[in-house]
Amino acid sequence: MTAAILLINLVFCLILAGTGWFLYKKHSAWPDISAGYHHRAAAESRESWEKGNRLAGIVCMAEGGVLLLAVPLLRLAGLTGGPLIAVWIGLMASAVLLAVFLPACALKNRGNRS
Repeated sequence: MTAAILLINLVFCLILAGTGWFLYKKHSAWPDISAGYHHRAAAESRESWEKGNRLAGIVCMAEGGVLLLAVPLLRLAGLTGGPLIAVWIGLMASAVLLAVFLPACALKNRGNRS
């Protein structure tokens, strides 16, 4: 079971890292917002579009790296079976939510300061 979790975790981390790289480097140029981090605050200006995509890319790539290490570290900590799967699924769900909402919150906060 642990081998399957490690394999699925590796695929998930590669997807996160690849998405992060795309958001950071290959998003479309504003005002064409067809490819990139889609949020109303990110689409308001060229600066917001660039900052939102860069931040979302960094968050995704960092999460990919952290999650890649998470399962082996959880195994070293002695988690197996059901508890390992529960913590792992919680970490994956948290990563997705953080990747979506952290850049949006950062862009909204920047907008309130200007």
